[in-house]
Amino acid sequence: MFHISKVVMLVGTKLQHVVSTLALEIGEQTGPSIGNQVKPRDGLFWFGKPDISLRLIQFIIFQVMILIYIPCQIY
Repeated sequence: MFHISKVVMLVGTKLQHVVSTLALEIGEQTGPSIGNQVKPRDGLFWFGKPDISLRLIQFIIFQVMILIYIPCQIY
């Protein structure tokens, strides 16, 4: 059986890993900290494709919208 909560946990955990990895990379840089920029790359995401994460986030938003919209139509 499919549960949207499992997908939310999976995507959230992956995004937390990406953000933590980028934060550690900034912390390891030496020198002045003014103007440090994050340089995300495709290798941090599943199969090197950030589109998969984006599609899953869009799917989650769509499912949540349906869960909120349908009960509102009953009243």
